[in-house]
Amino acid sequence: MVELDKVELKKETYVDKILEIIEYRITSGELKPNDRISETLLAKEFNVSRGPAREALLRLEEMGLVIKSHTGRVVKSFSIDEFRENYELKIIVEAFCCMQGALKATEKEISAIRDVLEKIKPLIISGEYKKRMILNNKFHESLVLCSQNKTLVETYRTQIKNFGWPKHFPTLKYPRPEAAYEAHLIIFEAFSKRDAERVRRLTEEHQNEVLQIMLANLKKRTENRSK
Repeated sequence: MVELDKVELKKETYVDKILEIIEYRITSGELKPNDRISETLLAKEFNVSRGPAREALLRLEEMGLVIKSHTGRVVKSFSIDEFRENYELKIIVEAFCCMQGALKATEKEISAIRDVLEKIKPLIISGEYKKRMILNNKFHESLVLCSQNKTLVETYRTQIKNFGWPKHFPTLKYPRPEAAYEAHLIIFEAFSKRDAERVRRLTEEHQNEVLQIMLANLKKRTENRSK
């Protein structure tokens, strides 16, 4: 169990520590779905003001691990069907946006996306999962942003937030990051060549593969939790 250091820390450091601890409790199963998380009790437990506790809970909401209910904030109930439905909509939106983005992207945007891909490769070798996932998400969003469709971009971001919670479970990592990276390179190659239809098809194929991996892992996690 992670423990909060009993030292004088800045507010932001308090927030990070509380976030890390509560995230661990949720993803490890110590905190169950629908368990209540109180801002007041967190502040008391960690001996901080309510400000850092409130900020930590807001971040957990953004991560999709905590939601508001009529009783206050609770641990999100992790439904496999909900995840699948949100991800399927995300695939449709992302594939269309990437197709449009291939036609509309500027050379500067294409160069920036290439830079993101180059930064990901060494993180696969070093095993730095969190940093790699941040850049991985940046790669996908950068392609979507090139579509210049504000409504679809907002829809994409909403879906990311809705199904983002499984990514915080350590058992749900992509089993072969090298394969995922290779898929990204192939998508980018088609994108940079402005082969819009191929970009759409490759994006759909890649994300459907990711979906099946995540569904299998989520099912396994649910089965293990019920034993």
